[in-house]
Amino acid sequence: MKHTKKKRLLAIVLCMILVLSTGIAAFANENVGLQSVACQAATLERVIKNAEGEDVGTLIADIPEGTFLASSSDANIQMDVQADVGADGVLDRVQQQLEANGETGYTLNNYVMADVTFYVNGEKQIPQQPITFHVSGTSIDTENVMAFADDRQNTTTLMDADTDENGGLQFTAQTFGAETVVCGIFDVTEAEEEDENTEEKFAADPVTTGAKVEDETTTQKNDNVQAVANVEKTVSITENYGKLTANYSDTTADVGYVWYRSVNGATAERQIPTQYSSTTGTNLGKDISSDGKELYIALNGGALGYNGNKSVTYTVEAYSKSDLNEYGLPNDGAPVLATSSVYNVTGYYEVQNGSFETPSVTKYHQNTNNWQFSNENYKTLDGVWQTTGTHAAVDSRWSDPEGADIEIVTTLGPSLKRQDDGDRYNWHGDEIAADGNQFAELNCAAAGALYQDVLTTPGEVLNYQVAHRARGSNGRDNSPEEKDTMYVVAMSSNLAKNITTQGQVLDVVNHKENYPGAMVATYTDGDRSWTTHQGTYTVASNQYSTRFFFVAGSTASNDATVGNFIDNVKFTRDRLTPVAGTANVTVTKTITGLSAKAAETLAKQLQFKVGDVRTLSYNDMTWTYENGVYKGSTIVNIPQDKCGNINVKEEGTLDVSGYTRNTSIFVDSTVAGSGITSTNMNIAVGNSRSVEFKNNYSPNGGSGETVESKMFHEKYIKRNDNGTYDITLNASGTIGSDVKKAFVDIVLVVDTSGSMKGSNLTSTKNAINALVDAFDAKKETVDTKYKLVTFSSSAETKTDNWVDGKKLKKKAGELSADGGTNYDQGLSQAATAINSSSRENAKKIVIFLTDGKPTYYGTNPYGYGNETSKRTLEAAVRSASKISCERFYAVGIGLPGSINIYTHDDNPYWDHNSYWHQGTCPDGGTYSKGYDIYEQISGLDILNRLSGAVSASTKRAINYSDPSDLTEEFTSIAGDILTLACSEVTITDTLSEYVDTTANTKIKVNIARKNANNYTDVAGNGREFTLTDGSLIGGEVYEGSDKIATVSYDKDSKTATLKFENDYTFKKDYYYYLSITNVVPNQTAFDKYQNDGYTNQGDDYTDASLNGYSAVGNGTSSKQVGFYSNSQATISYKWKDSNVTENYRKPVVQVEQINVNKNWVGISDPKDTVLVQLIDKSGNPVSGRILELLPGKNYSGSFTVEESDNYGGIRELKLDDTGTINYNGHRYSMIAPDGTTTISGTTYTVTYSTSGNSYTITNTKNTQKIKILKTRHAEGTSDIYLKGAEFTLLDNNGNQVTIGTNTNGTYISGEDGLVLEGDITYGTYILTEVKAPSGYTKLADPITVTVNDDGITVSENTNVKIEKQNNTYIITVANNLLYELPHTGGPGIFLYMIGGMLLMGAAAWILYKNKCREVLKR
Repeated sequence: MKHTKKKRLLAIVLCMILVLSTGIAAFANENVGLQSVACQAATLERVIKNAEGEDVGTLIADIPEGTFLASSSDANIQMDVQADVGADGVLDRVQQQLEANGETGYTLNNYVMADVTFYVNGEKQIPQQPITFHVSGTSIDTENVMAFADDRQNTTTLMDADTDENGGLQFTAQTFGAETVVCGIFDVTEAEEEDENTEEKFAADPVTTGAKVEDETTTQKNDNVQAVANVEKTVSITENYGKLTANYSDTTADVGYVWYRSVNGATAERQIPTQYSSTTGTNLGKDISSDGKELYIALNGGALGYNGNKSVTYTVEAYSKSDLNEYGLPNDGAPVLATSSVYNVTGYYEVQNGSFETPSVTKYHQNTNNWQFSNENYKTLDGVWQTTGTHAAVDSRWSDPEGADIEIVTTLGPSLKRQDDGDRYNWHGDEIAADGNQFAELNCAAAGALYQDVLTTPGEVLNYQVAHRARGSNGRDNSPEEKDTMYVVAMSSNLAKNITTQGQVLDVVNHKENYPGAMVATYTDGDRSWTTHQGTYTVASNQYSTRFFFVAGSTASNDATVGNFIDNVKFTRDRLTPVAGTANVTVTKTITGLSAKAAETLAKQLQFKVGDVRTLSYNDMTWTYENGVYKGSTIVNIPQDKCGNINVKEEGTLDVSGYTRNTSIFVDSTVAGSGITSTNMNIAVGNSRSVEFKNNYSPNGGSGETVESKMFHEKYIKRNDNGTYDITLNASGTIGSDVKKAFVDIVLVVDTSGSMKGSNLTSTKNAINALVDAFDAKKETVDTKYKLVTFSSSAETKTDNWVDGKKLKKKAGELSADGGTNYDQGLSQAATAINSSSRENAKKIVIFLTDGKPTYYGTNPYGYGNETSKRTLEAAVRSASKISCERFYAVGIGLPGSINIYTHDDNPYWDHNSYWHQGTCPDGGTYSKGYDIYEQISGLDILNRLSGAVSASTKRAINYSDPSDLTEEFTSIAGDILTLACSEVTITDTLSEYVDTTANTKIKVNIARKNANNYTDVAGNGREFTLTDGSLIGGEVYEGSDKIATVSYDKDSKTATLKFENDYTFKKDYYYYLSITNVVPNQTAFDKYQNDGYTNQGDDYTDASLNGYSAVGNGTSSKQVGFYSNSQATISYKWKDSNVTENYRKPVVQVEQINVNKNWVGISDPKDTVLVQLIDKSGNPVSGRILELLPGKNYSGSFTVEESDNYGGIRELKLDDTGTINYNGHRYSMIAPDGTTTISGTTYTVTYSTSGNSYTITNTKNTQKIKILKTRHAEGTSDIYLKGAEFTLLDNNGNQVTIGTNTNGTYISGEDGLVLEGDITYGTYILTEVKAPSGYTKLADPITVTVNDDGITVSENTNVKIEKQNNTYIITVANNLLYELPHTGGPGIFLYMIGGMLLMGAAAWILYKNKCREVLKR
C-alpha cells in the first residue's frame, strides 16, 4: 500500500510538470493567442516623394483580408512610404532582370519608386498574401509600363502593370521577402544602336538620375511625359491649346530653350525660329518665341494631318542663356542643363471625319437608319466630334445605353422617307448624303452643337464649309418647304473650354461681343435638298487652337429633338474648291477705328452686290471683332452661266458723323483703288477670287475728305538707372511714320532729245540723284517708288515695274540724248505709268523735264522735227489731260522766251495761191515772210498749258536758264512732297494708372532740326519747367524770340499738353518734342504685377535712341511686356478744312522684383507663414512693404519695386510685444543677421544671403524631436512596453536636462513605455537608467546621445535601437528579464512540449499499472 501511494504521488507530480510546461510554452510563444486573428481588408494611401522631397505620385495599397495577423481583426495597419535613396543599384538590377527576361531591345526610361514597410499596431510585419498597388499622378508612359519589387538583397521581381479604372497604374506584388521592399513602376523605350555619323546629339550626360537621355536620333515612345521623377533639375513641356511651353525647374536660372521635332518617326531635327507670312502676305510672326520658351505647333508645321504628318513629337533642351547665340541656337560645346521627355502632338491641322463616315452605323447596328452615340463611345470609335447636347439613353433600339448624344444617319439602312408606321425622317427626294453615305443631325435627343478643334496661327484666315438641310415635320411631297436654322461659331479653344452646354453656346451666338475673336454665322435652309455654305474666319491674336461649333437653332418641327442635318464639313487654309461647274468669290468687309457697337450699326446698313448672282446683307456674313477691327466675310458661289466679268459693289451709307473715312478696295489682296465702292473682276469656272472693302475711320471734323498723309510722330521711353522713366513725344511736318509709312509713287518724264546732250543731261542726272537722296533720307517714314519715261522722237518707259531709288539712279545714269522732242508720247506713257500706281493711299507725283519745244507727236511721229506745229502742241496737251495725280511739276531748262506755233504740219510755210497776198491763212494762221504762224508763246507758257490740262491738286511750271539749278529744284520738290502743311497742332499725353510723377519730374520741350542723320537744337526760351504742387500752368515756349506754343501739366488728370499757336505751321525738317521726366511705376503697378503679371505689350519702336531724338525698336519697351505708360496720347491738327486726331504708340514700363526664398536647415517644412520686411539702404523698414512666405508656395515670394538697387535688402520678422512694426493687429520686430527666432516651439538661427536681386533667408534648426520608449528585451521575442523605468538626462556639463513638460530632469516610463518626448537642443547628452522595472535588469552602462544637424545618434548598445519616423527620432531602450524563458519559435518550446507529453504518458502508465495491481490484489 505504501508503495502504491508513492507511485500515485509521482504521477501527480508528473501531471503538474506537464501543466507547468504547457503554460510556459504558451507564455513563451507570444504570437499564440495574441496574433492568431486575421486582420480585416484595408486600403491605405501615401504620397510618393523623391530624394529631394518632391511629390512624384500617390501609392494606394489594396490589402486583402488575412494579409496580416493581430490580436483582433480591427488592428491598426499602417503603410510607411519613404523616398528611396539607393536608386542606382535597384535600377541596375531592374535592367538586368529585364534583359534576363528576354527583353533585350528595351531600356528603362522613367521611373517612380519608394521603400514600402507595413506596421500592425506599431510593429513591422511582413504581408502573408499578395497586395495590389495603385500608382497615380506620375508622368510614366502607360503604354510601355512595368512594375518591380526589390528586397535590396539582389532579388528583383518584375510584374505587369495595367491601367486601373481611375486612369492610374496597378500591379500586384507577391508575398514580401523582407520587412521593407523597394516597389516601383517604370516605362521603357526601344534601344537603338548608336549612330556614329550623327553630328548633333542630345546632351551626353543626363542631368538627373530620373531619366536616361536619348541622343537626337532615338525614336522615343512615351506619351506627353511632363517631367521625370527623382530629378534635381528638369525641363518639361506643357501644352495650352496649340502652344507648347518649356518650363525649367529652377525658376531662378536665366535659361533659353532649343526645340527638336520628329515627324513620322524620323530623326529629330533642331528647330530654328522662322518668320512666316500667309499666302496673302499677312505677317504671322515666328513659330518660336524670341526667348525660345514657347513653340506654336501649327505655325511650326507640327500639327497632325499637315503635309502628311501622321505622328509628331517634340523635345526641348534647356541651356544657360549666355550659351545661346543671337539666333537662339547653342554655341559649340555649350552644356545642356536638362532635356525634356518626348511630347506627342494630338491636335490636327484640319477637321477630321467631316463627312461623318466614321463609325459606320451599319457596321455596328443592323436594321436601322440611324444611331445615337454617347459622346464617349463616339470618340472611342474614332468619330472625333463631340457635342454639347448630351442626353440620357432614349431607346435601346437606336441609342447607346451610356447616352443619346450624337445622332448619325445612314442612307444604307431602311428608307428615310415618311412611312405609314411612323414619320421616320420625313425625307424629300433622293435619299443621299451631301458626301458619302452618312450625315449628322444636330437635334439629337436634345438640341446640341457638334464641335471640333483645329490647331491654328493668329492672323491666318481659315475657310470653312458645311452642307445643311432641314428635317421637315410633314414629309409629304405636296407639303410646303420647311426650314431649319443653324449657326456656325468659331472661337478660341481656350475660351471655349468651359462652354459645355447648349445654353452657353447660344450665349456666344447672341452676345459674341462678350467673346473676343468669336465669329457667328447664321444659315437657314429648306428640307428639299442639301445647301453648301462656305465662309472665312480670321484667327484672333494669341489663338493657337480654334474650336468650330455647329449649333442647332430653330426647327420647323418646333421639337428640340428633330432638325438640322449637316454633312461635308471642311476647314482649310487655302481657298475652298468651288462646287463643280462654279466659281467662288470671297467677300470681306473690314471696319477699323470704330467701337464694336458703332461698327455693327454701320455694317447692318450695308449690302454687297455680287453681279446679279446675290446681294449680301449683314446676316449673310460671319462677323468678328478684335483689337479694334470689325470684320465680316462670306463665300459666294458663282454659277457657270454667271462667270466672266462681274461687278462687286458695296451699297449703303458709309459716312459716320464725327469721323473722317478712308475707303479702299482690295482684289485678291491687291489694292484695286481708293475712295471707290465697286470693282470689276473676271472670274472663270473653277476659280476662287476675293474682294475686300476696307473703311478706316479717324475722329475729326467729319468732312469725309481723306487726309493727305499721316503726320510723322513718335512716342518713346527711356529707363533711368534709378528705375524712373523719361517719356517723350515728338512730331514733325514730315509725312508718314515708321509704323505706317507714307507711300509716294513718282513718274519722271525726261527729255532725251539731241539738245539734251552735254551739260543739260548731266545736270538732269544730278537732279534725279538729288531727288532720290532726298527721299532716301526719309526712308524710315516714306516708301518711295519710281518709274522713268524718256522721250525724244518717240517715247519709252525705261522701267516696266515700279523701282526703288537705287535702280532709278542706275537707269538714269544710262541715259543718252538724240532725236527730236515728242511731248505727246512722253506724256501719254507718263499717264499710263502713273495710272499703274496701285498702292493704297500712295501720293502720285509726275515730274516733266524738257529743254526744248515739242517737235513731234504720235507713235509714228508727225511734225517738223525742229519746229512746233499747232497739232504737235495740241497732241501734247491732250496727252497731259490723261494724267491724274496729286502733284504735277513741269520743269524746263533754257526754254526760249518766244516760240512760233505753226499752223500746218507738213511745212512751216504754205502756198495759198491767190490768198497769200492777203496776209492771213484760211486755217487761222498769220502769213509772215512765207510762214503760216498760228501763235507765238514762250516755253514757260507751253509748260503752264500742259499743267493746266493735268488733273492734280498741286501744279507748278518753272523754267531755269541754268541747268545746274535743277538739283535745288528737285530737292525742293521732294521737300514739298514730304512736308504736311498743317496748323493748330496740339500734343497731349495722359499718364496711365500704373505710373506717377515724382518730386524730380520736369516737363521739357525741345525743337531740333534734322540734317542728314544729325539733329541740331533750335534756340529759344521755355525748354524746361518744374512742377509746382504737382502741376504746371501756362509755360510759354519760344522759337528764337517768337512764342510758338504753351505747355501745361494737370496733376488731377495726369495730362501734359503742348499747344502750338493757331497760326504756327510746322517747318520742314523741324522736329518738336514734349517730355515728362522721372515718372515712376506706382503701387498699382506693383500690386497688378504680383497678382496678374504684366498685362500689356509695348508697341514697336517705343524706345529712345542713344541721342534721345528719335525712337528705336530695341530696349525695355518695344515689343516687350510691361504696363502702358500712358492711357492715351494724341496729336491733333488741322489740315485744309479737316480736324485730324492721331494716336501715338504706347510704350510700357517695367518693374523689378526682389525675390525672396526661405531655406530650412534641420527641418523640411514647419508649415508656418513667415513674414519678411523690405528695408531701405539705411536698414530701416519700408512702410507697408511686408511679404508673406507661405508653406504652400515653397516659402518663395517677391517684392515688386521700381528699382531693386534703391533698397537695402530684407529682414525676417518675429512676434514682439515691444516691436515697432504693426501687421494685421500684431507687433513685430526685425531679426538681425545671426539672430534667433522660435517657430512652433522650435528655435532657429536666422542668416541672410544675396545674389543679384535674389535674397535667401536660412533658418537653421537648433533642435531635433526626440522620443524615448522603454521595452523589455528577450531574444527572439517582440518588444513589450514597460512601466516604471527611471532615467536621468544630463548634458555634456553634467547639468540635468528637462524636455517637454518635465521639470526635474528625472523621467519615469508610463504604461505606454514613454520615457520622454519633445525637442532637444543640439549637443551631447548622457542618458542613464537609475531604476529598472520590477523583474528586469538595469542597464549596465549609460547611453550617449548626440544631437546635431544630421539628426540624433546613440552610443552602441545591444539594448538600444533608434529609428526616425515623421521627423521624430525614436530611441527604444530595452531591459533584460531577470531570468529567461524559452525563446519564441526556438527549439526549447518543442522540447518542453515533447517532455510534457512523455511525462503525461508516464504518469498515465503508472496510474494504469497501480490500478491493475489493486484489482489483482482484490
